[in-house]
Amino acid sequence: MSTTTVSKIVKQFEEKNIIMGYNATINWPDAGYESTMCLQISTTSDANTNTVGTSLKKIDSIQQEFYTTGDASFSAYAVCKNTNEATTVINTIRNIDSVERVVPHIILKMF
Repeated sequence: MSTTTVSKIVKQFEEKNIIMGYNATINWPDAGYESTMCLQISTTSDANTNTVGTSLKKIDSIQQEFYTTGDASFSAYAVCKNTNEATTVINTIRNIDSVERVVPHIILKMF
């Protein structure tokens, strides 16, 4: 395909939200973030998923959040400067209306 054709297809995908953005892969520990976590977040059965998802998105340390199936209603990936900031993030999530439980999984090494 020509560059022009590819550019047109990419632009169409962006306009239709098929391509929703672009990301960089960051080595967080080397960037000064000591605590990276995968979080499993359980909510009440009557939780408004849009409200919870929007609340998670507002937390600066959270890089990605997902509404999921399985044991947890949401999963999130957070990066924090230190364990104090990580504790604050976990407590902030626990205080979101309809959140029942937060299970943090500290990332030991990224590949």
